[in-house]
Amino acid sequence: MPMRLGARRFPPDDGEAAPRPPGGAPRPSARLAAALLRYGHVVVVAWLLLAAAAAATLPGLAHRLSPPPLEVPGSPSAAAARMITKGFPQYGSEQLVLAFGSATLRATDSAYQEAVGATVHALAALPEIDGMLPLPTGDDQDPRHAYLLFGVTGDEAARQRALPAQIALAQRAAGEASAGKVTVTVVGASPVFADLIHGDLRDLQQLKVVTVPLVALLLVLGLGAVGSAVVPLLVAGAAILVTAGTLSLVGMVAQVDSTQLTVALTVCLGIGLDYALLILLRYRQCRRDQGLPPVAAAARATVTAGAPCRGAPSPSC
Repeated sequence: MPMRLGARRFPPDDGEAAPRPPGGAPRPSARLAAALLRYGHVVVVAWLLLAAAAAATLPGLAHRLSPPPLEVPGSPSAAAARMITKGFPQYGSEQLVLAFGSATLRATDSAYQEAVGATVHALAALPEIDGMLPLPTGDDQDPRHAYLLFGVTGDEAARQRALPAQIALAQRAAGEASAGKVTVTVVGASPVFADLIHGDLRDLQQLKVVTVPLVALLLVLGLGAVGSAVVPLLVAGAAILVTAGTLSLVGMVAQVDSTQLTVALTVCLGIGLDYALLILLRYRQCRRDQGLPPVAAAARATVTAGAPCRGAPSPSC
């Protein structure tokens, strides 16, 4: 005889144990839970294959990331940028600044000037570099600093891709011309947004090194068993790995910025842990309070983890 739990029936030894509504037909969520349990090994193998395929795409992910968009279409700042480009076409689509500095030389020294000239000559040879303009010095400006405006052509994505090579070329030219006494960096919107990538990657590294071990410790303390703590971590880890692999594949054909990666991985970690814990705790409660066999408790937990079981003698099952 089937045992009765509230308004739903469960055969005591049925491997599927799919909850049924009053009409008698299993709900779609119950049928899905039963199918996943019936083919559990297939589901695990499929996730392992997905995770392995995603891992194979990760080595190039950092190189395919782009900074977040610099402009919001239709915004006043975008309109101002278009007006500047139209009014000063000789300075390209975006204007950046070369900021020179030295610990020992003044900007008027010949060695300093040679470093500035070598940097200008090196950058002027690049096809995307437009006009250059030395910026006037101020009365309170440090005499060891000098600034030079230059324009860059191309759309936003092209400018961001070319930026690392421009910075490296400028630094090498200034260093070689001054025997390392003069340094240079590129200042502007694109460099600032490019630094966001490095910041996001550092945050993700911190997530791996600090947050995950801390979460693992809290799960072990809260659940009272290492095996139980591993389950939500594996679910969240698989979701993170597959999501990162998907973004890496998308990055081969479209632009993926670092903010999308950070948000996606953070959401995967939170939701993966959340729902895995819900199902795990509901499974434990069904086993303890109702004495359901493992497969039946797993089916019940999968179907009801997101909402209370109405009409059941236990608040959880």
